[in-house]
Amino acid sequence: MSEDPIQSYQQAISKHEVTTRQVERLVGEVIRGAEALRNWKQVTVANGKTRFPADALGYSINPDNWPTIQQPAETLSGWHQSRHAVDNAWNAIPRDRRVGLQPPPSY
Repeated sequence: MSEDPIQSYQQAISKHEVTTRQVERLVGEVIRGAEALRNWKQVTVANGKTRFPADALGYSINPDNWPTIQQPAETLSGWHQSRHAVDNAWNAIPRDRRVGLQPPPSY
């Protein structure tokens, strides 16, 4: 017995919502760091191997909170894959069974 296409679509939507939140979290971290670096003369880095003078004042960036170089690629790839899965799941639903369902968002 094959899986119900509507159930598959709802599962794809749920997964896509999760991946969207993951991307939004990652983007928020990068934006906060970029905003801090606008005033780079007042920025220090905490928890790093590089030392700053004791009297250095200003905003401290914690590198433990920053994504690795690979994380944005993986997170964005996951989002695009989940979006593709949503579109495929929607297309698998017969048109007469789509009544009352929200179509996938368009980007």
